[in-house]
Amino acid sequence: KRMAENIPKEDQPILMGMLELVLCSDYDVNGVNFAVFCLAVDLLQRHPSATKELSLKPADDDRRQREVERRIRACSGGLLEIAQSGDQSRVQFVHQTVKSFIGDAQNSAIFNGKSTRDIAVAGMQRVMRLFTLLLAQMDST
Repeated sequence: KRMAENIPKEDQPILMGMLELVLCSDYDVNGVNFAVFCLAVDLLQRHPSATKELSLKPADDDRRQREVERRIRACSGGLLEIAQSGDQSRVQFVHQTVKSFIGDAQNSAIFNGKSTRDIAVAGMQRVMRLFTLLLAQMDST
């Protein structure tokens, strides 16, 4: 609880977005791919009215992934980590107790009164918005 409460106010929206993505991974055997996670976090950090297209160039992917790795360390308060499995990376809770903490109704106020299911659904919506944006970007090229 102390770790979550020590996260600066300005980082809390980014952390909530990250938690949404990690929790929605529970509904997919492979979880959210790290590249998709990074794109979703990149969108999360943009102003909602930003019309700039996302760059999918390999150099921009590398930059985006380094930035998201830094943001995970800076914004998650030690709740999240990047796990490597073979040649795949994904973001996960540092320990199962973090997920249990989020799911405990007594702690819901810390997470804007949302249950783990609500947070996971928001993550799924975030991924769907990302895919919609990417499809629209492909249609315009």
